[in-house]
Amino acid sequence: YGLLAATFVLIALLVKTGELYAKLANLLDVEQTEHRRESAMRQRIFETSLDLILVVDRQGNVKQVSPSVRTILGYEPDAMIGRSAIAYLYHEDLERTRNEMRKATRGELRGTFDCRYVHKDGRIVPLSWKGLWSEPDQQHFFVGRDVTERIGLEQQLRQAQKMEAIGQLTGGIAHDFNNI
Repeated sequence: YGLLAATFVLIALLVKTGELYAKLANLLDVEQTEHRRESAMRQRIFETSLDLILVVDRQGNVKQVSPSVRTILGYEPDAMIGRSAIAYLYHEDLERTRNEMRKATRGELRGTFDCRYVHKDGRIVPLSWKGLWSEPDQQHFFVGRDVTERIGLEQQLRQAQKMEAIGQLTGGIAHDFNNI
């Protein structure tokens, strides 16, 4: 009777363990499917972003760059990987950009910072950056937006305001002259 009872308990435990293992395998499969879906979504965002996404290490070497670099800077993403981001930066903005990267590493980067990059064809491309430092990954993650159009519109607005001020000044002088 003891042997039969022990065998029954052992079989019951094996069945229950099998059921729990099946549930665990199902949960793991669901989790892996969800992880693959989220990973694919992040990859699609990275690949379809109109902004430039740049991942660089502590030394400033490009680890990953979004395909939008073709449109914004004219370079192929693979050509930039492994190279220093300094090679693409406009030389006058080098020190200021280094300071911003140091701030990001210390967690002090707030808001955005602007700097200029050099397009493959030689023209200057102003970019507005937002970024952060990831201590676990030992990498900077930056998102840059081409602000060429915005800067052009701001210059046009300033020019129009100057012209309006000149018009008001000359109109006032003409009025004063007529009064005299």
